[in-house]
Amino acid sequence: KKLFHESFIKSIGSIIIAFAFAVVLFFVIMIGFSSMSFSDIFHSLFSKPIQHNVTEIRIIPIGYVFREDVEILQNILRQEFPKVQISISDKSIKLPSYAANGEKQQYNAKLLLEEVSSLSDNQQIRLIGVTEEDLFTPKLNFVFSATKLKGNSVVMSFKRLRSTLGSQSPENRSERYRKVILRALGITFGFKPSPYRNCVMAFSNSLAELDAKGTAWCDPEPQLIQKIQGF
Repeated sequence: KKLFHESFIKSIGSIIIAFAFAVVLFFVIMIGFSSMSFSDIFHSLFSKPIQHNVTEIRIIPIGYVFREDVEILQNILRQEFPKVQISISDKSIKLPSYAANGEKQQYNAKLLLEEVSSLSDNQQIRLIGVTEEDLFTPKLNFVFSATKLKGNSVVMSFKRLRSTLGSQSPENRSERYRKVILRALGITFGFKPSPYRNCVMAFSNSLAELDAKGTAWCDPEPQLIQKIQGF
């Protein structure tokens, strides 16, 4: 009995250690390959999606932005959120020099996000700052977009998404825009990151991964999207 008891205790201890290691490994991987902060990743696993409606999604150009890109994005958002007002701001944000990294020829996505966020704290509005400039964060050498868990703002770059690498038909470019903006908005809605590549909430660390992943909301996200729109 004593040997059995000791063996049982050791087995339980091994399981706990293995589980703890898996949790730590998960966070290391997520932090290393995600534009979300440790706090956002942690809270996304345990927090609930937002409970209020979103009534407007406003696209705000940062610097010079091709009109075609803005209109493609607006059409995507109208398709995905038919009950939400999708508008384009008639005023653009000037690219702040303090957010530029001349050596990298990129802009700090976190600093641009702060610029966009400062325009409104209304949680029923989503502000999408869009730019043709390449973006980075202190821990990632480039990002397609950046946002904050349950925040009201997103920044998104068209730069790499317009890349001629791979198939770059208008349909392909639109699909890339759709995948990036839906995942970013999903984070602002409080949705969890997904490990499934067919889900739009899956993270993409390259254009190849972005092109390979799906555009679908996965359960229970479709029902939550309806609720957020007030259906």
